[in-house]
This record gives sequence, structure tokens and C-alpha cells, in this order.
Amino acid sequence: MKKLAIEFEKGKAPFLGGHSFACNPVGAAIGNLIIDYIKENKIVENSLKMEDVFLDKLKRLHRHEIVGNTRGMGLYLGVEFVSDKETKLPFAKEFNISKKLYEHSNKKTQGSKIFFELDQLNKT
Repeated sequence: MKKLAIEFEKGKAPFLGGHSFACNPVGAAIGNLIIDYIKENKIVENSLKMEDVFLDKLKRLHRHEIVGNTRGMGLYLGVEFVSDKETKLPFAKEFNISKKLYEHSNKKTQGSKIFFELDQLNKT
């Protein structure tokens, strides 16, 4: 932060900050701090290490007829829900699978864990 303040104290350039997305030095400083934190704490490297662990656990979901695939990178992972496992045909929009998953997952919670039965979601 001191380096940033020193540059502004030199007065060689006008201060154009103050708007949410235009030349905001506070936002830039915070962004730099976040990048430093990510590097120092090896956040990206750790997420790549955890990828195999998480994907392995997600593979357990393949036993359910509505799970077509699990995939991702690092900890940005996803589950593909399908109406037909063989053809990978997605659910019709009218079925609103995302909303059903959300509503059903909120019924059974325990702290930071979410429980839901995939077989129950396939019932219309």
C-alpha cells in the first residue's frame, strides 16, 4: 500500500479514482493483495491436488440412473444430470431439474453438509 500511496503523492498524474470500475486504486490494491494471498497459500496448487480426491468421490454418483457424467478441473467440478443415461439426453427444461435439486437439497442439511437422494429427484 505504501508504494501505491507514494506514487500518488508524487502528483505526476491526476487521480481518476472514485468510480466503481474506473481507475480505482483501492480495488486494484485489494486485487493485488488477493493475488498475493492466492500465490503465498498455494490455493491453485492445492485445488489441483484435491481434484482427484473430489472426482473420485463424485464417481460414486454414477450408480444413479440420472447421473450422466462428472467432470471438471481443480475444484471447479460438475455433475451432469440426464433423463436417459444411455443417450445422455438431458432433462426437458419443463422438468426444471436444477430447481428440484436446489429445493430437495435444502430439506436435509447438517451444518455444512447437504444430503439428497438422487433417486427421489427422478419422480414427477
